[in-house]
Amino acid sequence: MKCLILAFTILAVVYAAPTNEQREAVKKAHEHCQSQEATRIDSDVFDKLRRGEKVHNTQLSKHTLCMNVQAGLQTESGDINVDKLRKAITEATSDPNLVNTIVEKCGKRVAGETAEETAVALFKCLHSQGPPHGHGHH
Repeated sequence: MKCLILAFTILAVVYAAPTNEQREAVKKAHEHCQSQEATRIDSDVFDKLRRGEKVHNTQLSKHTLCMNVQAGLQTESGDINVDKLRKAITEATSDPNLVNTIVEKCGKRVAGETAEETAVALFKCLHSQGPPHGHGHH
């Protein structure tokens, strides 16, 4: 399985070199989110993301939230699980300063944001901090 995104999550949330266990967790979360009509995304959307094209798809923010919830990075109401975020980042890098920097930049929910907006903001923030993250698409 090729690491692409977490840019989507993590899964974005943040694995430069995911373990098999992490890849399986991301794959399982993705399959769950794709099995739900409310969070399903067409494969052409992922193809556009891989090519770096901008995508305007209302399902994308719902899918991102679903992935983050499945990964434990967010609650369904949109709150960020900072402990889980820190753990995920720590598994991706051994640099404690980098971990703290990313958590400080990405681990805060902006007041007034919807759960989906927070999910997308978290994804974008994590993506801007380093190498592609594993979303599970190949």
